[in-house]
Amino acid sequence: MEQDSDYDTDLEELEGSDVEKEESADQGVIVDKHGRKKTKKKVKVRRWRPKNNKGVEFKIGMVFMSVKELRAAIQEYILQNRVGVHYVKNDLQRIRCRCQDGCPWSLYAAPHSRHEAFVVKKYVGKHDCERAWVVKQFTAKYLASHYLEKFRADDKMSLKNFALILQQDFNMSASRSKLERARRFALTQINGDELAQYNLLWDFAAEIRRSNPGSTIFVNAKAGLFENCYMSLDACKRGLPGCRTVIGIDGCHMKNRFGGVMLAAVGVDPNDCIFPIALAIVEVEDTNSWKWFLSTLTEDLAIENTRPWTIISDRQKGLINAVYTLWPNAAHMFCVRHLHQNFAEHWRDDVFKNKLWQIARATREVDWQQYMDEMKALDQDAYEYLEGIDPRQWCKAFFDDLPKCDLLLNNICEVFNKYILDAREMPIVTCLKKIMNQLMIRFVSKRKETEDMCGTICPKIRKKLDKNIDFAVNYAASPAAEQLFKVEGLRGEYEVNIQKLECTCRAWQLSGIPCRHACAVFRHERIKPESVVHKCYSIDAFKAAYGQVIMPCSDPKVWPKMNGPAMRPPKFDKQVGRPSKKRKRSALEEEDGTRMSRHGLVGHCSICNSIEHNKRKCPRRGEHAAAQEEHAVAQEEHAAGQEEHAAAEDDIVPVHVEPQPQPIQVVLADEELQMQAQPPQKMAVKRNNAAKKKTLPVQKTSAGASIVESVMSYDISESTSNECCERLAYYGIAKNLVTYLKSKLHQGNLEAARNVTTWQGTCYLTSLIGAVLADSYWGKYWTIAVFSSVYFIGLVVLTLSASLPALQPPSCLGSVCPEASLLQNGTFFLGLYMIALGTGGIKPCVSSFGADQFDDSDPTERVKQGSFFNWFYFSINIGSFISGTVIVWIQDNSGWGIGFAIPTVFMALAIASFFSASNMYRFQKPGGSPLTRVCQVVVSAFRKLHAEAPHDASLLYEVDGQHSAIEGSRKLEHTSELEFLDKAAIISSADAKSDLFTNPWRLCTVTQVEELEILVRMFPVFATTIIFNAVYAQNSSMFREQGMVLDKQVRSFKVPPASLSTFDVISVIIWVPLYDRVVIPIARKFTGREKGFSELQRIGIGLVLSIVAMVSAALVEMKRLEIAMSEGLTHEKVAVPMSILWQIPQYFFVGAAEVFTNIGQLEFFYDQAPDAMRSLCAAFALVTVSAGSYLSSIILTLVAYLTTQGGNPGWIPDNLNEGHLDRFFWLIAGISFVNLLL
Repeated sequence: MEQDSDYDTDLEELEGSDVEKEESADQGVIVDKHGRKKTKKKVKVRRWRPKNNKGVEFKIGMVFMSVKELRAAIQEYILQNRVGVHYVKNDLQRIRCRCQDGCPWSLYAAPHSRHEAFVVKKYVGKHDCERAWVVKQFTAKYLASHYLEKFRADDKMSLKNFALILQQDFNMSASRSKLERARRFALTQINGDELAQYNLLWDFAAEIRRSNPGSTIFVNAKAGLFENCYMSLDACKRGLPGCRTVIGIDGCHMKNRFGGVMLAAVGVDPNDCIFPIALAIVEVEDTNSWKWFLSTLTEDLAIENTRPWTIISDRQKGLINAVYTLWPNAAHMFCVRHLHQNFAEHWRDDVFKNKLWQIARATREVDWQQYMDEMKALDQDAYEYLEGIDPRQWCKAFFDDLPKCDLLLNNICEVFNKYILDAREMPIVTCLKKIMNQLMIRFVSKRKETEDMCGTICPKIRKKLDKNIDFAVNYAASPAAEQLFKVEGLRGEYEVNIQKLECTCRAWQLSGIPCRHACAVFRHERIKPESVVHKCYSIDAFKAAYGQVIMPCSDPKVWPKMNGPAMRPPKFDKQVGRPSKKRKRSALEEEDGTRMSRHGLVGHCSICNSIEHNKRKCPRRGEHAAAQEEHAVAQEEHAAGQEEHAAAEDDIVPVHVEPQPQPIQVVLADEELQMQAQPPQKMAVKRNNAAKKKTLPVQKTSAGASIVESVMSYDISESTSNECCERLAYYGIAKNLVTYLKSKLHQGNLEAARNVTTWQGTCYLTSLIGAVLADSYWGKYWTIAVFSSVYFIGLVVLTLSASLPALQPPSCLGSVCPEASLLQNGTFFLGLYMIALGTGGIKPCVSSFGADQFDDSDPTERVKQGSFFNWFYFSINIGSFISGTVIVWIQDNSGWGIGFAIPTVFMALAIASFFSASNMYRFQKPGGSPLTRVCQVVVSAFRKLHAEAPHDASLLYEVDGQHSAIEGSRKLEHTSELEFLDKAAIISSADAKSDLFTNPWRLCTVTQVEELEILVRMFPVFATTIIFNAVYAQNSSMFREQGMVLDKQVRSFKVPPASLSTFDVISVIIWVPLYDRVVIPIARKFTGREKGFSELQRIGIGLVLSIVAMVSAALVEMKRLEIAMSEGLTHEKVAVPMSILWQIPQYFFVGAAEVFTNIGQLEFFYDQAPDAMRSLCAAFALVTVSAGSYLSSIILTLVAYLTTQGGNPGWIPDNLNEGHLDRFFWLIAGISFVNLLL
């Protein structure tokens, strides 16, 4: 019998006996106990190899090295086959296993007669039992050993992923608690037992002191419990003199089983990077722990004079008092970011945030006082809040010059905490070992960096100095005395003393890096600026900091055995389940003390000033709330009165004064002085992922301002009803246009489809004309009025063309259909394209004009605006529904004259209704031509092609004041994308010496540049939706032609093919309220977004649904062609006996896709548009429809050309029974799928 090579072995091989060189495959020479050689036949057996544990199969004669190995194989077999095997005998002499009662499977194994290994002697491998889903051998320890290597490779594997792997491997599931235990067992084997590692700390400390002499590490225990430990490596202590005298201290939580807090002291190396100094692990972060850590650090670093040192920290528990007690002479600075977080609880506006940072960054006391006065003018309480904080702790103007520290953030500690994030999740010894290894690797990499450094100062300092050198070009230095210079700029004058290394701006003294004013002096004196950079930034200092070597630790097995006292983890053990909400208190805190008692502070109720409770438990809370509500009502009444008064003044003096752009100061001064140019009232527009949001309120007319709430509902219902009538008129023409072209103008299938799609594309392409006129000159109101009139005239011409016999070709005689004359075609298409011009002109204005009726600075109106676009599109489809049913039926059964006259009447009603509500609308004034502004940015950027943009964006050109130079628009914040266009806003020396800054073709504002960048960022969405609209174009072309060759008779009623598009409209009518009332609330629970889905997510869902619609149409066409072939109708131009109702799903999917993509696109382009480009951006959404229609025409033309080669009828012949329209649908679906992926 042929043996399996994985199990083939010689019996003697198992015990390693004196087997000499083999003589043959079947014989060998052995030596007996008397030393005599004998030839004996070898016995071939099957040996169990643990590496082959996949697909375990037992065989008689299989050998196992030990009983433990046999039991492991049996367990593996049980789990892989999910059988209920149990042990009948299980000892060191024999093992007998059987399956469940009635199952013949059995196994018997015993030691070999001449060997200690176990051999399978009896085995029946057949199972008649059912597989078990609960197997007791499926233990947590087994899972830990089985997946040990997976956890070694991914120690952060989630329980969810672990369960999926388990299901794939064994087709079984385990409870979450078992998975958690298995993961804990595996990580214990990898990292060591967390409990045992506390006793291993004594040995680890001895190993650190042995491998890195001079290092400080010790452990403290109290009453057998771990209290704290401290570690500082000798290389870090020896390298500290090469760093700046700045230490950041912070704490972070350990994330292992027993918790704790890691305290860290981190320095700043000469290259402005972190330099870890020491760390400690304590039970809890409180005053005692911080005092212990700081006192230990002081003693370890042998710091006797704390005057040269600077401490940067957060306002943490006990840290403030500890620093004041132990480092009284050191400068203690707070992180301004955390200071702002507390400040923002009361003052959230960006104006306060920007002013706070201006105050912190001011380097001179005079500037600090100016910014504080401006804060006082903004809010007295905010001023008093900041006045109560010692400015020496957070304002550069009061920092000491000695430490060379101008840092405002505690980033050094935050970077270190992230650097050791993985280590904090490990047991305590493994954590310290990993941090030590990270530091060892870091020191090596830093030493390698010095090989690539050039010059005398570190690279990051070189970049800062180069930035100041670039800005120095805008300053002129004049000698005033020996070593004393005067530096002039349009923003001020400064004195620079190069002997004392001082500048009156104090930036040089604070950082040790020459400021831009000093660089201007050095340029004048031909002095290299890097020669006066402080020595703490030199490459020599960097080499001294990282010149020491951190030696690695040896294997834990050879660590010195210290036999320290038994030690248990802290008593703050992490419990299973939801964490407690109560904070861990220090020993000094009172049990029932207030929240601030740990700082020695007493809290008071903000309502009654009592110390017994806070405002949430105050018995007078109800009275206080009622008083606040009355006060709010009084303020609203007062505001309404002021609004009425302002409106009355507007009626009396209706004069608009054009704002004149003011010249700005050109010289590029300090970053702090640049902030001075920004008035405190300026609130720049915020930006999201795609473009920028707007919060500019619309201007209100006198009528609208006084009765806004009473007429808001009327305005909205008016706009939606007008749109409903206008869309009824449009779709009354468009829905059945292909039928009119074929039946009345005698055009072929392909020609009619091409003309329809081209006309529809033109309808949307002309929207650019209306958008430019609305945003530039006329405004939305007058643009709608003018183009509505053109629209109405076109409908009248079209009605006359369909009503007068002279303007129609003769009827067909059999199969002979005379072509329409030039006059007949000309009259019809004149009216048709006047409609295209009219509808295109008003399309981009109607939606944006309706949205302008909502003041998005008013929370109430902003909520209503959120649903406006949904219901606006709903009204469009109501008009489409009436057109696709009633009007199409009238056109097919009562004549085309009356069928076109009805849309004309409805358009007249829409125009009359629009003008009737003119005195209730809100208006926005046009801001000038957006296309002109775009061209100005491009021309100005190319003129300054070789100019280099400043690193500080505030140095780019922008007019002063709250409003931008564009009328009706607010300023936009600068963004770092498309930096080439920023060159249009660079103030060149030629601009500064002349009046060229008033010429927008040479110098543009930041807001102008950002407008163009918004348009560029919108382009990917614009391109994506073109393919979708190519799919949508099939509604009025190929879907109709497909319906014309299907059975249109449904019982006694004949369904017009054009009326079937009604199901597209019905789908929209169903989906809009469903989406607004059901989908959004459900999606909001999962996404957390106010709108449920973002605009881009909504568009993506619509793209998927459009693909489904094309697939549905292709399947219907394949079935239709199959029926045509089976019925012998392939070469006959007749309808196929297949119901037209089979087209309903494809129309329904297209309608659902519209709700997601079209509304999402419309909302996206309006929401992201700059204030002065709303109509233009709305036109972009409509141009995608035009581009999709043109793309559909191009695809139809290419398909017709390529598929008719060689005399073939093509995919879309006049007789669709001979073609392959299904392939066209599959082609569109494929293109849409590729578009979705891209």
